Amino acid sequence: QILVILIVILFSIGIGFSLFEQVGNSLLNFPTPRFSEGKFQPGTTTITDILKYGLNFELPQIKRFISANLGFAIGLISLFIAFYLWHRAGKNKLSVFIINTYLIIGFILSPLLHLGESTINCQQDIILSHENLGNYLAEIVPANSLVYWDGGNAYTPMIYVPHARIFPPQINNGYTYHIGGDPDTLYYFSHWNSELDARWRSEADIFIIEAKRYPNWKDFLNPLEFQEFPKPTASPACSEGAELRIFQRIP
Repeated sequence: QILVILIVILFSIGIGFSLFEQVGNSLLNFPTPRFSEGKFQPGTTTITDILKYGLNFELPQIKRFISANLGFAIGLISLFIAFYLWHRAGKNKLSVFIINTYLIIGFILSPLLHLGESTINCQQDIILSHENLGNYLAEIVPANSLVYWDGGNAYTPMIYVPHARIFPPQINNGYTYHIGGDPDTLYYFSHWNSELDARWRSEADIFIIEAKRYPNWKDFLNPLEFQEFPKPTASPACSEGAELRIFQRIP
């Protein structure tokens, strides 16, 4: 029974952790009470500010922390429901009851996590959109430019820009991001961390940013230092905020 409970908890944390890319501004800016010096303070703050200034977390770490803890919370709630129902039924083995309850809750929550989606949620031709977007990037990105990518998971438009230089670990976006570690070793295995990220930001000529991520870049992309290209008409995905914004460092 203890093993089953541990599996449920670890599995829930793992599922939550894997969905960190789904953490949007609504969660990042979720208001929380202010607490300092052992007591609650007037007003509210956000989870992002608490983790950023209290624990020195960076945005990728914040998203992972939030998503993993949401998974942990769902796991605990599932166990609580299983114990409650088992106590009332009092017939089946507890371990079997926990597994069945967990699977049922997972089935119920799957539409909320966009798992098992059965309806058409995209009317555009994604392949054509990627081609159009790639052609647009090929026109505006100067030859030999160093491109920083924070444009989401759809890296394929960059295939159409062979004359640009890239940071290869960014092809897999946040999935190869590590907390800490030796930057040279990580880069050798096509992974990256905050140190490499800071280095790339200082070196890149072109920044390609997913629209919904732009609020996190607003301070960095100062209009006095960067100019924005006209927004492309094509979008790499159907989800809201998937449009790309492209900036060039002013010489």
